[in-house]
Amino acid sequence: VTGIGIAPVFELTVPTFGDKRVLTVTTLQAQLRNTNDTLDGIVKDIRLRNGANPHFALSNVPQLPIRVPAGGSLTFDVTFTPQIEGDLSEVIEAVIEGVIDPVAATTSGRGILPKIQAADVTFQPTPVGVVSTEVGSLIIRNTSQTAPLTIKSVSSPSTPSFWFQTPPVTPQVIAIGDSLVIPVQFRPTQPGLNTATVTIISDAAPGPNPTPDATTTVTLRGIGLALSISTPQDFGDVLLCETSVSRVITITNPGTQDESFRITAEGDTAAFTITASDTIIRPGGTVTVTVGYIPSPGQRTLTLVITSSALPQPYRITLTAVGITRAFGLAVDDANIDVGRTRPVTIRFATTPDAGSLVQRIQLQLTYRTSAIEIDDRQFQTLQNGWTWSLQHTPTGVILEGTSALGITSGSLEVQVPFTAYISSELIQSVVPTLLNASDYPCLVVQPRTGTIRIPYYCAQESRQVVLVGPTTFSIHHDGSNVVISVSIGEDIPYQLDVFSSAGMLVAHLAEGNRRGSYTITVGSDQLPSGAFFVRLWTPLQTTVQPILIAR
Repeated sequence: VTGIGIAPVFELTVPTFGDKRVLTVTTLQAQLRNTNDTLDGIVKDIRLRNGANPHFALSNVPQLPIRVPAGGSLTFDVTFTPQIEGDLSEVIEAVIEGVIDPVAATTSGRGILPKIQAADVTFQPTPVGVVSTEVGSLIIRNTSQTAPLTIKSVSSPSTPSFWFQTPPVTPQVIAIGDSLVIPVQFRPTQPGLNTATVTIISDAAPGPNPTPDATTTVTLRGIGLALSISTPQDFGDVLLCETSVSRVITITNPGTQDESFRITAEGDTAAFTITASDTIIRPGGTVTVTVGYIPSPGQRTLTLVITSSALPQPYRITLTAVGITRAFGLAVDDANIDVGRTRPVTIRFATTPDAGSLVQRIQLQLTYRTSAIEIDDRQFQTLQNGWTWSLQHTPTGVILEGTSALGITSGSLEVQVPFTAYISSELIQSVVPTLLNASDYPCLVVQPRTGTIRIPYYCAQESRQVVLVGPTTFSIHHDGSNVVISVSIGEDIPYQLDVFSSAGMLVAHLAEGNRRGSYTITVGSDQLPSGAFFVRLWTPLQTTVQPILIAR
């Protein structure tokens, strides 16, 4: 006898639990169905693939083995109890006689848990009976990554020193990662530490209760001051030219009774003065404490300690003062000037941004050897950079006086002074600046810089009227198409030979030097075209000009 064995066919359907609070218990039914139309099947076992899975359990499983008729089914319960947050799953297996592999299906669920975070609120010290200008924030945060947070109730602060601007509406749901902000105000009812508690009831707790109550307590804190004390601005940098600088501390009594206080000083007390208008403050009244500083070089620090039975602790105020000076820079630039030449020399004035002085008038003395260098009045500009200047010559130099309505408080000012150099026995001349009206600016310390003028030409004869050793002349004649210029320089002196057009424009620079002698300069046809020209021989002592007509 032969035949073909047909195995029974089963289908396993298991529940999906979805989101469930951690430690809550949920039981749903599973079904194992024999889908064969003609054959019965025998179920030998129903089990969890991972028997140690703490999140899932089977119950109400019929006594096994059990015969399930064709088209019939059996049921059993699956219980989901998440122990942690997150996605959880397990495979359920049914062992069928005659079937090699178990029939399997996956059941799943997600553990969720709301979480709450609410920090204490601390206010700045505030006078007793006065509403603090600071508005605190009681912040309730949902720090969970899996579930919204339900706030069931928020109690009012437990003492009258604190209250909510607007009581929160409850119940209220806070989304994942979101927060609820409750504005809190503070008016201390007593000196010293004022506290209150706020009780928050939420569902931030695990099961087994599906809607548990979790209690969170927040503490509100603030110090009540029976005396209100203003903190003055620090002294900071103080110019030494100031006679005295003061700061005022105001002590106010907002209470209903007299309050006395005492002040002690620590630190560099010799540099400061302390004057109090009274030592008793009437209800609703004020007392002023004046702290004076007499400037001296360097840093000085004073700490005032105010004590009173109306203060929860000594009140300390620290003031620092630094006695300083500010520089007024006065510099003469260096320059190189040939004998007989005039060139501008820059004089610079500079102050720092916080010098504290408006400089509107400058009386400057420049000291130098007038036999060697001198200012050319004809080339001096009296209006420069918004300042009006005048010159007064002296036997030892010059006095420059400048005025400006705008003046300078910071930055720099430049003045160009034209100096002419003469023949001198010394090649280096000094220009020494002195601010004659420095007393007008006691906050400034003048820092002068002497300028140096170098004269490249040297001659032993020291005089503005130089005695010539020999004549300095030149002559012109034609040699074919060339022009020949003969130059005679009588002494060691700078010279320059140039050709100008009839309109006065420089056409050619022919020669220059600073040694005596006779020189011949030949000008070819490639240098000068036909036309009328002027030849000029320049020296520091004289200038000679001759016309020339070229016809090629």
